[in-house]
Formats: sequence, structure tokens, C-alpha cells
Amino acid sequence: MKFNEIKEFMTGLLQKHQEEEIDCCYVPKTIFSTVLSEGGKYTGDVNIDNLPHGKGKLTLPSGSVYEGDFIDGTAHGKGKSVLFDGSVYEGDHKNGKPNGKVKIMYFDGHIYEGDYENGAAHGKGKSTYPDGDFYEGEFVDGVPNGKGKQITEDGDVYEGNFLDGELHGIGKVTFEDGHIYEGKLTYGIPNGKGKMTFEGVGIYEGSFVDGIPEGKGKIKFADGSVYEGKFEYGVPCGKGKLISSEGDLYEGDFANGVPHGKGKVTKSTGNIAYEGEFEDGEPCDL
Repeated sequence: MKFNEIKEFMTGLLQKHQEEEIDCCYVPKTIFSTVLSEGGKYTGDVNIDNLPHGKGKLTLPSGSVYEGDFIDGTAHGKGKSVLFDGSVYEGDHKNGKPNGKVKIMYFDGHIYEGDYENGAAHGKGKSTYPDGDFYEGEFVDGVPNGKGKQITEDGDVYEGNFLDGELHGIGKVTFEDGHIYEGKLTYGIPNGKGKMTFEGVGIYEGSFVDGIPEGKGKIKFADGSVYEGKFEYGVPCGKGKLISSEGDLYEGDFANGVPHGKGKVTKSTGNIAYEGEFEDGEPCDL
């Protein structure tokens, strides 16, 4: 190879090497300001193609502002967005959108903190609403789904598994008035086996249908008396037995919460006091 050919070859190799170094390097131009073709304004670092890359601030024609990290012209990394309606997004951004760990303060007063994906709360997070409602737990596509805890504006507390924003499955509800429900729920309503503590009244354990005792159950009253048997629309109805606080036992038919139909009363001493027909809680033959 002749001298000129060697020189030409080496010059080409050096030039190629320099071009490769330039292509892989980020060359920031700090305090670079430009008006974009869409009418927005960007101030900050850029790459070799004059695209936002590094730290910068982008103001859109709508009035929305993003300030934070950019990669190749797109918001990517840590940043803060203030939208034209006053909503504020702080935290991780990916490919131009909030994505990852964020804190969002919406224009209506709703505040969300936690995981965010594809434009919605997704993962673990907590939401505080302007009316006083609060939820902390798991989200799927912006809606409570999975394990969580909700406190309503009235002071009721829901804890357990959520589905489509409602307590669903096994859960616990503590009401503001002191009542407590524990057991199965269907979209926030007791359904199936459960336990309800009625403040100052007693404790019911048994079957629920659409939020009320229905089917077989047992209730222990605050005065010590106990009823066990069938319930309809929340009251004893059908076959059952009632033990009074003094230890007397009634066994037989019930209607509207009182003995009605055939029944027997056995005193605490073991003596049978009455056996026969009852009407509206009273023996018919006495």
C-alpha cells in the first residue's frame, strides 16, 4: 500500500471514529431556549439534534408546563407538570406521561399518591377526596381493586378485598354509629355468612341476604337472652328457640320476631310451663 493510500485510509478511520464518538455522546447546551413549531417554548438542555435532553422546562400553548428530565425530546424521568386546569403531577414520567411513583393534586381537590401506569392509578396508592372520603390500598386502572381500606365522609370504615371500587368478598365494616359487620359482602352489601354487632342491642351471627339477616342465625341480646333459628327480613320467623335472660326456654314457631304458632315454654327449673298455641307472643289458652 502506497503512502498516500495509507494516509487516506488512516484519515478515514480517524474520521469514522470521531463520528461514532459524537453520535454516542450527549452534548448539553445549558440555558438553550427556543420556540417550538407547535407554538410551545422550551428552555434547558438539548442533545446534538437540538431535542430536549437533560434538565429543562417546556411550556405548551395551552398553558400547561412540564419541568424536569427529558430524553430525546420527551419527558422521561423525574419531573413536575402543572396543567392548564390547575392540576399538578409530580414524580416519575415515562415517554411523555406520568408513570411510576407520583403525587397528583387534581383541580377538584382530589389527591392521589402512589403507583401510576398508563394514565391511571395502578398498584399501591392512596386517594384523598374533597368530600372527606379516603382510600388506601391496591388499584387497577384507576379503581380500587384488591386489598384496601376506605373511610367515608360519614366516618364508616371499610376494610378487606375490593372489586371495581366496592368491598367484595371477605371484609369488615365499622359504621359511624358503632355497629360492626364482619364476613362476606357482595359489592359492599352483606351477603352470605357474617357477624353483625349492633351497638347496645346484641350480636347476630348467621346468614345475610342483601344486607339483612335471612335464613339460619343466632342473636345474643344485650340483656343476655339468646335466639337461635330462622330469620326472615331481619327478624325471627319460622322454627326457633329463645332462652330468656332468666334461663326460661321457648321452643317452637315464630312470626314477626315473637312466638306465634305451636310452641313450648320450659322454665329454668326444668318444669314445662305451657305447651300449645301462641299468638303474637302470647299463649292462647291462658
